[in-house]
Amino acid sequence: MQTFACDERDFLPCTSSSIFFPSGDANVLVSLGSGNNSTMGSPFTYACTGRTPQSAAFNGLNEYNGTCSPGSLNADYAVTASFT
Repeated sequence: MQTFACDERDFLPCTSSSIFFPSGDANVLVSLGSGNNSTMGSPFTYACTGRTPQSAAFNGLNEYNGTCSPGSLNADYAVTASFT
């Protein structure tokens, strides 16, 4: 399993990022989020390859979340997010 995070709270801000998976990785999950249980997040929209943009779901507390779950990949897979 490989993980990459951009996190303002941990001083890892980013405007874009890339991660490469070796051939043969069977399952890929991209999880997007803004906020946590002590800091209010900001709403955002996101789009996964081949899907229309959608609004991140608000969890009723402080967080906005979105997920792209393409499963197995054999080519580039782009995910974009924009804060509103």
